[in-house]
Amino acid sequence: MAYARPRTEQGRLAAWIGHLLLQHVEKHPCGEVMVGTAYLLERNSDRVRDPDVSFISNARLPEANRGVSYPEMGPDLAVEIVAPGHKAGDILKEVKEFLSAGSRLVWVVYPRRRQVAIFRPDHSFTRLGLSDRLTGETVLPGFDCSLATFFLPLMSTGPVVPGSPSSST
Repeated sequence: MAYARPRTEQGRLAAWIGHLLLQHVEKHPCGEVMVGTAYLLERNSDRVRDPDVSFISNARLPEANRGVSYPEMGPDLAVEIVAPGHKAGDILKEVKEFLSAGSRLVWVVYPRRRQVAIFRPDHSFTRLGLSDRLTGETVLPGFDCSLATFFLPLMSTGPVVPGSPSSST
């Protein structure tokens, strides 16, 4: 999908999420955290996606580094930050593409609602709110963060907009 460049809110939040994940990976060397890295999800269609933040485990780093330009796989964790104008159907399509390409966890982040939707390859889905905790599950063992901390850079940027993450923002 082609979207407008991230707004300040999305860029600030992507940097913060990358920072939180990097702090964890520095303490528990289990892979690499990337911001703005594109992945070739399906070679025959040249389907390239660039999640806002991603993580690749040590076990899959050799596979990721094989490609000439883009890793030819989905990252273990893909983090997509929903910007105004994103449509729910397009977001779900991207989630399915990541999971089909080998991603083991996809976090869809709704900044205005201060919510995170978690998608897994087994088609399970979890929605977290500001009072919940986000974990790395088996993808990033030991990662545990309150959503209040996760959304800390946005706490002074305006009110939470009510609504469910299944509708567009």
